[in-house]
Amino acid sequence: MEKHNFVLYLISFSNIILSLPFTFLGLSTYQPNEIKADWQPPGYVFGIVWSILYLLFGIINLNIINNKNMNNVIKENLISDAFYESVLQSTWLLVTSNYNNGRYFIQHLLGLFILGYLVKVAYLYRKPDLAQYDIPSFYLYIPYTIWIVFAFILNLQIVVNYIL
Repeated sequence: MEKHNFVLYLISFSNIILSLPFTFLGLSTYQPNEIKADWQPPGYVFGIVWSILYLLFGIINLNIINNKNMNNVIKENLISDAFYESVLQSTWLLVTSNYNNGRYFIQHLLGLFILGYLVKVAYLYRKPDLAQYDIPSFYLYIPYTIWIVFAFILNLQIVVNYIL
């Protein structure tokens, strides 16, 4: 396998790779005494949903890499955008993680802005690009777009709960 292809395959699953430290260290787990969202599902739901979404991201990226009807410039742009989105998600995890002393209001506020930007990236850039260049990937991307809107609402509820 060419080195270039290996890098593309690694980037294809960058969501999983970048989220692993947060998962293994339990940094994204909420403690019983922390302020939570009103609609917050049990913790295990997040593990299941994010795992499925990250797998879908990898499949989307592999679809793009292996698409014979797309030129290499478009492929590289779409994969680059996917990596950018992975970095944004990891930044959100980094900002909103519990580092053994609970979470602070500022973490949730910054997380809200990052999620808002992720929603914007998904709906204004990624989704239209996938719809234009790879319809199966577009449909695989829909659950993610719904979930990050839900995550944004949960984060907003936490911010509001801090204020009230």
